[in-house]
Amino acid sequence: MRKLYASEIEVLSRLIFPEPYDVLLEETGLPPGALRDDLITLINFRLIEVWRRGQWKLIAQLLMIQTTLKGIPSELRQRV
Repeated sequence: MRKLYASEIEVLSRLIFPEPYDVLLEETGLPPGALRDDLITLINFRLIEVWRRGQWKLIAQLLMIQTTLKGIPSELRQRV
């Protein structure tokens, strides 16, 4: 796996708890396209997982995103 970019690390740091996409967009301050690219990369590396809650109405409001154990830095993993 390649080294993560600063924006990807920023996204991971916001995902200790499940967050909807729109909250993540606001908290990171990233443009929507950049956040989308970072999320796709982190999903492909299996560092985060995405699931839906409720019915499919507005995808951005219903998707919940959270880091996986693999996405937690090793020094924090020892505490889990």
